Amino acid sequence: MHATARETIVEMPLEMDSQEPDESLMLQYAEGDTGAFETLFQRHKNRVYGFIRRFMGGGCGCPPDDLFQEVFLRIVRGRAQYRPSAKFTTWLFTIVRSVCIDTMRKQKHQPLNTPVEETPGSHVTRESTSVIQITPRDHALERETGNILERLIENLPVEQREVLLLREKLNLPFREIARVTGCSVGTVKSRMRYALDALRKGLVAEGLMQ
Repeated sequence: MHATARETIVEMPLEMDSQEPDESLMLQYAEGDTGAFETLFQRHKNRVYGFIRRFMGGGCGCPPDDLFQEVFLRIVRGRAQYRPSAKFTTWLFTIVRSVCIDTMRKQKHQPLNTPVEETPGSHVTRESTSVIQITPRDHALERETGNILERLIENLPVEQREVLLLREKLNLPFREIARVTGCSVGTVKSRMRYALDALRKGLVAEGLMQ
């Protein structure tokens, strides 16, 4: 039986996380400490894979496993050039984004130079819903809503989708997202606002919001 790249790499045994800062671990790995690399890998593998899968969507001809593997191969190859001038996650997701964008360009997906006006951003609101009893119908509706939301996210312009995922799925601050994407903080906030507006309109059109 053949295992996929993610099954081969991601399902490595999880050892106790040392809680040592990512930046220190990466410097240790650059000096040859492979254990430091495995700790970093275990910490970030799921977020990296999840971002790739959502960012690339279902229309990408390249399997997420291949892109996932390419990300960590680039980290291995670039370990000697790593400098802790920014947070490790900024450096990591700059690589993740680069792998995804390179793949999109090769496959001639949607253009990446859509002009976006810089306007003040808006804060993301999260609503919590209290329920007395969860029924099978509730679970079905929740799954349906989740599927619709994933489809709406996949249909966002690339620039908006990456900002939304970096913010909402990875919880990166706007300043860090700006460094990952190479944009100003104002542009990042603007793209976030446009993405949220598009999702709201999509959910209204699907009858899931008023």
